[in-house]
Amino acid sequence: MNSTGKAVIIILCAVVLFTSSMFGTIAFFTSTDKVETTFTIGKVKVAVTEAKINSNGVKTTDERVMSNKVQMTPGTTYTKDPTVTILAGSESAYVRMIVTINKIKYLDEVYKNIKISNTEQYYSKFNFNHFFDNSVNHNYWEFIKEVDSAEDSSRSFEFRYKQATSATSEDKNLEPLLLKYKIPGEIDTSRMDGFTIKIVAHAIQAAGFNDDVGVAWESFEAQINASSTD
Repeated sequence: MNSTGKAVIIILCAVVLFTSSMFGTIAFFTSTDKVETTFTIGKVKVAVTEAKINSNGVKTTDERVMSNKVQMTPGTTYTKDPTVTILAGSESAYVRMIVTINKIKYLDEVYKNIKISNTEQYYSKFNFNHFFDNSVNHNYWEFIKEVDSAEDSSRSFEFRYKQATSATSEDKNLEPLLLKYKIPGEIDTSRMDGFTIKIVAHAIQAAGFNDDVGVAWESFEAQINASSTD
């Protein structure tokens, strides 16, 4: 069995490298979740961790880690609970997470052959809630938008924490964005080599925006774009 891999440097990512069987009917792949850093603006610091899991993707301890390695097969569900921690000394802040999934053109095709639960209808394209096994915490995280990138055939999904976090003198965990994901059994693994899930956490100090979260994130984007061109 042969496998290939590519090194990727990202902010917070889950990198999934596929290894297919010679017959293409059963496939194993390795997923590595690695926290590198986060983007913050203002007097606010955050960290991102997830549950430590075994090679089958099952949580076995209460330990929080910056990386996991698991072997998986399509049709199986795996623990994934990216959680933002507001670090001690941070002021009130707005927080968001962006999940980027590549191979999206192929995944759109796959989902056109998956029936919507309790109906005779099929999905029209990749469905985020289905892929993450209906585990997204919509009570605390608001879905904002999705954006496609033709450059790498990816789609990004933006979620914002529904309220500004309070200033804190001790570390405070926010509710996780999601809890798990499931690789559809309909996947042809020969077309998924190099599949990645990237999760990025952003935070910006809330003061100065008159409770206008939209303006706050516009300012964040402007500052990030300005720094990238310096």
